[in-house]
Amino acid sequence: MIYPRLLSTILILLALLSEFPSTLSFTIPTTPQSKCRPKYLGASTSPTPSPPPPSPAPYYLKKTLQLSLPLLLSSLTDPLLSLTDTYYLSSSPKNLAALGVCTSIFHLSFNSFKSFSSATQSLVGSNKGEVELYSCGIALITGFIVLTLLHKFSTPILSLMGLTPSSPIYTPALTYLLIRAYSAPAVLLNSVYEGISRGYGNTVPSFISSVLSCFINFLLDPLLIFTFSLGIRGAAISTVIGVYSSCILLTYLLRSKLKPSSSTSSPPKLFILKRLLSANLSMLLKQTSLLLAWAYSTRRASLLAATTSATHQVCLSVWLVFALINEGPSVSIQYLTGGSDFKGLLKFVGKAILGVSLFSTCFLVLCKGFIVNALTVEATREMFLRIYPVITYTQPLITGTLLLEGVAIGGKRFNTLAVGTILAMVGSVEVIRRCTDLWGIWIYGINALFLGRLITASIAVGMMWRDDRREEK
Repeated sequence: MIYPRLLSTILILLALLSEFPSTLSFTIPTTPQSKCRPKYLGASTSPTPSPPPPSPAPYYLKKTLQLSLPLLLSSLTDPLLSLTDTYYLSSSPKNLAALGVCTSIFHLSFNSFKSFSSATQSLVGSNKGEVELYSCGIALITGFIVLTLLHKFSTPILSLMGLTPSSPIYTPALTYLLIRAYSAPAVLLNSVYEGISRGYGNTVPSFISSVLSCFINFLLDPLLIFTFSLGIRGAAISTVIGVYSSCILLTYLLRSKLKPSSSTSSPPKLFILKRLLSANLSMLLKQTSLLLAWAYSTRRASLLAATTSATHQVCLSVWLVFALINEGPSVSIQYLTGGSDFKGLLKFVGKAILGVSLFSTCFLVLCKGFIVNALTVEATREMFLRIYPVITYTQPLITGTLLLEGVAIGGKRFNTLAVGTILAMVGSVEVIRRCTDLWGIWIYGINALFLGRLITASIAVGMMWRDDRREEK
């Protein structure tokens, strides 16, 4: 069992590591502020890329690949951690079922705060450590709040997932939930660290820490589960240790970015804090509304039939793979938006949308037989075949939405994105509520969500274009 005293010790180590002298040769590049942008946080204040060459397309492409590939690999951390626990607990159906329930709980609890990464990425750098420190403080406080809520309301949360105290799965699920909840502060702090490294144009630190987390979890799982006979408690403990190890490593790698500014030209600290809180809140509302839309679509599918629910989960799994492919270019574009050549960037974004969506569509067309044959239940296969073209030929909509949102986040249009996404979620839920089959949920409900997000992102980019024209004049 992991006790609060151990958690406090780990957090003290995090603080001490940020002050240690450098012994590891690892640097994150910083680049000069674009001189055509305002000084404070109202406009593009993240560390901007170096001025591109006369033909910026090769520079944009190179930077996109440099940021996207490590990010794509590091995004596999959560699936790999869950897969490792699943593998070692597969001998006990009771523990495996408990793990599935808790994975869904932590997915909603932790992924809602992935928004901290986007907000931090757009605001870091210009205030020489102030934004970074405040972001870390907000993440730690929020992490302890999430930890407290998961402990205090563990029984009601499990009841919402259909597990009452009389259920045979309840005890192992409660055990796993209470132990893994201690990782909340580190998970949220890792999200902020990821945003800091992205903001400085380097996604390698997150990748290195992800590899460490997976490696430690892979080593400790069999040791704690079988050798020490801890069962599902061992799986939870190994995951927590892996997450905190990742957090400690990131604290060390990013320690030079976590020192307060001594400059007198920085904006007032209260101004920075208000801007940071506003950005985090807006991105949190955006992320939460998306998770609610997906949760409602899953609930609606489960109410129709068991086969419908199973097929919907398969569709979500396939869709998620290509969403991860789009995340890398989106984050890269968010970083590149800080530059001064906004027109050149928009041309590159248009080409990127065309290229990435064409790749995703062709890949889905070519892999159709392999994916379909992997399904063993005939009813699920037949229903999936009907939905597959919807997933395949709506890739341009998905890619365009995610990449334009990257431009808007890079331009700090947080409030616009939050309001638009909430409205899109409400509209999508209403459409899904009226659907009577899975095909309708995907062709109308899911596409309505992304169409609303695309319109919102387009409006935000249009506002940035208007401001850029004004600056030129």
